[in-house]
Amino acid sequence: MPLVFLPVLFYPPLQLTDVVPSTLRVSLFIFLVAWLFLKTRKLSQKDLIIFFVLMLLLCLVITVNYFDAAGLRTASSTTLTLIFAWISFRAVRANEKVRSALIYFYFVVFLIVPIFSLLSLAYYFLWGEVNLLNIDPGGHGSYIYTPFGTLVSKDFWGVWIAYRSFSYFYEPVLLAFFYAVNIFVLVPLLREKKYKTKLFLWVNWLGGIFTFSYLFMVLCGYFIFLEKINLSPKKILLFVTGSIMVVALIFHFDIFSASSLGERVVRIQGFIDAMEKSNIVQLFFGHGFTQDTGFNMGFASGVLTSIYEIGLIGLVISLVFLLIVINGNYGALPVYLIADLIFEPLKMPLFWVLVILLSAIGKYGFDQYQRKTE
Repeated sequence: MPLVFLPVLFYPPLQLTDVVPSTLRVSLFIFLVAWLFLKTRKLSQKDLIIFFVLMLLLCLVITVNYFDAAGLRTASSTTLTLIFAWISFRAVRANEKVRSALIYFYFVVFLIVPIFSLLSLAYYFLWGEVNLLNIDPGGHGSYIYTPFGTLVSKDFWGVWIAYRSFSYFYEPVLLAFFYAVNIFVLVPLLREKKYKTKLFLWVNWLGGIFTFSYLFMVLCGYFIFLEKINLSPKKILLFVTGSIMVVALIFHFDIFSASSLGERVVRIQGFIDAMEKSNIVQLFFGHGFTQDTGFNMGFASGVLTSIYEIGLIGLVISLVFLLIVINGNYGALPVYLIADLIFEPLKMPLFWVLVILLSAIGKYGFDQYQRKTE
């Protein structure tokens, strides 16, 4: 049964998106959604609310992208991903076999990914580069390909060069986020449910270290801090919100302009410049998914991209959907907020798998649902 979730790996943040033909990829994903729906056909009041929220978002993205074929395709893909999140949420809560299969799938994926990351380093040093899957590097000309994943060299202060290993993910920062959440959020929850996590924990630690990602180190420090001060979920939410405001002020005063974060500051400035040219309708309803921003890089932030593409109203609808899916387990909300500062999690099925697992096995997860329905 866990193999049925395989289509999740054919979408971002994995480079397999560019390898698997789009028709096959979408067909398999639709099959997965249909299979999950058939596992739990009974609709609850919460399901009707989620369906209404999704239809609101769908109407918004179709309206904004109506005259743009590429935009409509992206809108359809995004909506399908959100439908997957909803259907998975229903199935995991109501069906123990589906929940076990999803946990097993995610568990195996993040055993294989860090092991492949380490093997890619060994392969490159022993035999060199081999682009076995014939992946188009696109704008990543410095990427090094091996049969086990991707590497990129990083110069640390002109003193030494490290090879960052991130399997078949698009960027080290994306994988670093999953590693940190797996170690500090998912593993403690799995231990409470008597899962054996020692090997999973160690390979994720090793994988995170060899991404050489500043984000991995920052998130590790952040989660250790939260663990030590033992905050409640609501206080965590306030802390994260305050942290976001501090980060915003740091970026505003350009403190990191001379560091490796300088490019991220440039991207944020690009967002500000693009929004200054927007009218009031575009501010609230967005510009669409393929509208030219007039900027030669992405905004490198999910929340900024959402504001540009679907506007403030679309962003609010997305957040309402997320709040319903996390099922009162507000400890999972900071995970989303952190991710949304770095990439575009709402468009990534693998991110939704993580959020749904945190919701299902967290404080307000599957066991409580079982008691309510007995």
